Amino acid sequence: MTGGKVLDTTAILDIAVGRSIYGQALVDTALRDGSMLSVPAAALMEAWAGVSPTVDGQAPLVLLRALPVVMVEHLDGETAESVGSMSADRSRPASGVAHAVYVARRQGWTVVTGDPDAVLALDPKAAFESLP
Repeated sequence: MTGGKVLDTTAILDIAVGRSIYGQALVDTALRDGSMLSVPAAALMEAWAGVSPTVDGQAPLVLLRALPVVMVEHLDGETAESVGSMSADRSRPASGVAHAVYVARRQGWTVVTGDPDAVLALDPKAAFESLP
């Protein structure tokens, strides 16, 4: 498997609503290079709740999830326990960013985020790319 990046909720929303050109460039680069975009289920859930509940608002998330370079990281019982423990250790609520940090640690990848402080609060050594 090639390398990749892990998208937190802010990154998924950036792509879905076209907040910046960075999100689309990230997707275009992954498609061109064959690198992977990891989408943690908890972050996808939060992004889904953050878009307009119309077909137009939700369509970009459906399209993102269907891309061949996107893999949704499921939140099973064992992962939920690990993400919850990591969050509790840092006195942070378990969330999409916490799931993203957990996945990034496991895969050795970088978290793409619009909230680097949240990433660093969970893991001060986390590799991240900040959205503009």
